[in-house]
Order: sequence, then structure tokens, then C-alpha cells
Amino acid sequence: TPEGLDDFRRAEETLGKTIDELYRLPTPRSWTSLHAKEISLLTAQKNIYRAFNNVNQDPLRALTAFQFLANVFQELKVLRDDFNQLAKNQNITL
Repeated sequence: TPEGLDDFRRAEETLGKTIDELYRLPTPRSWTSLHAKEISLLTAQKNIYRAFNNVNQDPLRALTAFQFLANVFQELKVLRDDFNQLAKNQNITL
């Protein structure tokens, strides 16, 4: 396997573990919508990396996934800002 694909495979595995942990994490009611959005975006990112891992079997899917990657990163940035704002509103230091 080319080295770059190994990096995506490891990233996909790490995201999978992170998502599993997030599902188990107790979440205050006021944080549930952001929590669900984070799981959704990380799952999308994991699926994009899976498409990259399978580029030789399905290059069109990998190309399509690549087109969505920047959007996912942008949405994660917005989500981080939303988490920070919610924490600030609740006098929580992150």
C-alpha cells in the first residue's frame, strides 16, 4: 500500500475510535445538538478517508469525497466556534 494511503487508513481508524468514544460520552442536554453535529461531521470525515483508502477500487468515489473534504473542515471550524461560544455563555473554560 502506498505510504499516503496508510496515513488515511490510520486516520480513518482513529476517527472511528473517537466517534465510538463520543457516543459513550455523557452529554449535557444543552450540548446535545452540537455533540450530534460533531459526531456527524467526524463520521463524514471518516467516510471521506475510507473513500481515499479505496481510491484504486473506486476512483470516482474518492474524487467526489475529495470535493466534500473542504466543506467538512469548514463546518468543523464553525462547530468549534459554536462549542467555544456555548462554553463562554455557560461560564465554562475549555
